[in-house]
Amino acid sequence: MQLKNTFLIYSEMFPRIHSLNSLFKRIRLNVSNYSSTVDYNELQHFSKFTSYWWDIKGPMRLLQFMNKVRIPFIKQSIEYAMENSKIDSSPKSFQDIKLLEVGCGGGILAESLSKLKLQVTGIDMAEELIEVAKEHASKNENLKNLSYFCTTVEEFCNKHKNEFDVLVASELVEHVPNVEEFLTEALKAVKPGGSLVITTINKTFLARIYAILFLEGIKTIPPGTHSYEKLVPPSLLKTILEKNSFRIIKIQGVSYNFIKESFSFTHNTSIFYELHAMKIK
Repeated sequence: MQLKNTFLIYSEMFPRIHSLNSLFKRIRLNVSNYSSTVDYNELQHFSKFTSYWWDIKGPMRLLQFMNKVRIPFIKQSIEYAMENSKIDSSPKSFQDIKLLEVGCGGGILAESLSKLKLQVTGIDMAEELIEVAKEHASKNENLKNLSYFCTTVEEFCNKHKNEFDVLVASELVEHVPNVEEFLTEALKAVKPGGSLVITTINKTFLARIYAILFLEGIKTIPPGTHSYEKLVPPSLLKTILEKNSFRIIKIQGVSYNFIKESFSFTHNTSIFYELHAMKIK
């Protein structure tokens, strides 16, 4: 009976193991790089758009349109931190700021941030997307302050504890399998007095209707990009951040006009929102 049960267990496991290995090969990952903070189905989904990542009319174009509200918010967050930090060693100019973007994808946000003269590092688990980011950045010889690495959050942030002034996780927390585990690992890289900026989608009825059913329905966002169950409300982030010695400074609502294909700031946080928090110790 024990032998029979053992056989049944392994017979059930084998298809899953085979499937996982096949998935790693399709998205050019090595099994040794397995990360519990990554949803590999999500990684496969985004890797499908590698060839169109920077296409202003392509399926990932909203990431470029979103920079209209991401860049100013991140800039304002950095300025606030420089003015209000109680840490004597905090940087006094943008040129001194070390910024880490986790889940940088093909580099749409990281590259724009580097143009603010920040020292920008982007990391992602998808090798193909990192290559897209590097290739696009190579077209601008002035981007000497931008670097990319294909690695896991756990590996990189544990090697670089308390090293970065700013951590950015943009359109990412709603795609990880466990938000608390992911942030606990990522936040290790932030210096005391440093900042965290998150942009994401709220977990509300309106968000489900507009961001998922409508925008994915009309293919403004690629269908299958979001799952309502994985959306993250600000209250959850507040709980996680407080556990990790972070204090929320500001939550900013964002709206999207699908006719004009334009993002703008709003007081309403029920769909899209941005968050700035600082590490208090």
